[in-house]
Amino acid sequence: MITKISMKNVASYKNETTLETKKRINLIYGLNGVGKTQISKFLANQEDQNFKDCKIEGLSNEQQILVYNQDFIQKNFYDTDKQQGIFTLSEENISVKKEIENLQKELMGLKSSQDENERKLKEKQENIIKIENDFKDSIWRIKQNYSDKFKNF
Repeated sequence: MITKISMKNVASYKNETTLETKKRINLIYGLNGVGKTQISKFLANQEDQNFKDCKIEGLSNEQQILVYNQDFIQKNFYDTDKQQGIFTLSEENISVKKEIENLQKELMGLKSSQDENERKLKEKQENIIKIENDFKDSIWRIKQNYSDKFKNF
């Protein structure tokens, strides 16, 4: 169980400030700008070099610190713009959801390209048919022209 948190040389904690925590669960609240977020960031990521002068006392290796702050919300809840009140929980789900959205956008682009390519193909096929018909008509006219000339042979 954490017994003391010391903050120093980070954000609003220039001088060492200590917070004694004698309870298993602690709720930290206060005015804006007094350092609540810095404490929660330190507790969530003690290895961060920004907190090299900060300390936690009383924490054993088996204990886990759970921090519910804005960083946790951003990492673990994916809020959709499409339906209010609908969200997805967990970092993995957020990344999977975003990957699905990116792939769906890519698929839409590919479908659009496919439609354009199919339109061009149809246009070229119609052009080939027209050229073949023009060629047949031209050959038929030439044949008609010479057929009359060679009737008597």
